[in-house]
Amino acid sequence: MLNVSTVIILKPISAVWDFYNNPANYILWLSAFSHIELVEGKLGEPNSVSNFYYVYNKREMKLAETICDLIFQSKIETIQENEILKTEMQVVFESLDASSTRIVVTTNTKFKVLTFKLLSFFLKKSFQKRLDNDFFRFKEILEASSF
Repeated sequence: MLNVSTVIILKPISAVWDFYNNPANYILWLSAFSHIELVEGKLGEPNSVSNFYYVYNKREMKLAETICDLIFQSKIETIQENEILKTEMQVVFESLDASSTRIVVTTNTKFKVLTFKLLSFFLKKSFQKRLDNDFFRFKEILEASSF
């Protein structure tokens, strides 16, 4: 299930990159995000593994995230997975000029459980909406701040 979201932020790429890569900010813009714990490596660096915790309808969901590739102020590729799904995500940062940055987020989610595989057609819209809402909130918060 492929989803893509694009947002243009009226901030320089350095501010956008720093805000995105600061785990303390995740709670501000990621839907249902609860907390993160480092499992292996150094947080935010390639080959590191962290557990991301989300709370949906009073139920906690854990996703193990591995940072597969990171090019400073350019792109981050991760895999998030648990027993139900695996999501490959690529976030590309592009400086448009000195004071604006485009982010293109591409996610490819594959379900491991038959029930969810069958429902994936119906879930695509909700996954796209969450992705769009998260990055719109990211944009709003960052543009309104002094980061």
